[in-house]
Amino acid sequence: MNVMLASGGYPWTVIRVIDRKSYLSALDRASIEMDIHPFTTFIVRRVQWRLEQHNLTFPAPMESLVLGRDIVLFYGQDGEAVVRCAISGEALDHHFQGDGKDKLEVFRANRLAIEQELRRRYLAGDTEVDGSILIRSGDLP
Repeated sequence: MNVMLASGGYPWTVIRVIDRKSYLSALDRASIEMDIHPFTTFIVRRVQWRLEQHNLTFPAPMESLVLGRDIVLFYGQDGEAVVRCAISGEALDHHFQGDGKDKLEVFRANRLAIEQELRRRYLAGDTEVDGSILIRSGDLP
């Protein structure tokens, strides 16, 4: 697939792990049912993402702790689009020494490093299905 994209002047694209089921389902429909529409739609969306210019910024530091989900929630911006961002309490505990500490204070103390990781993932197209970004403990080195 990527060879064909590259030969047409398009960028290579990566099928994200979270998209694997949708990708394989669309590929099966194209192969078995001869219905290429879901597959082409899927590929077009991934290629469009790669062709668009993206830049995630964090202009308004308004974070909140969502207790029921144990996450710190905040928002970034890509042009006019608002991007929902979050980091799990477990990631704050394991990677930012947040055990037993106020999660918002740990987040604020490490905000720049967290935003940098979110930006890296976003620009790589590594988002949740709804376009949001959630950093889990296993996502960090």
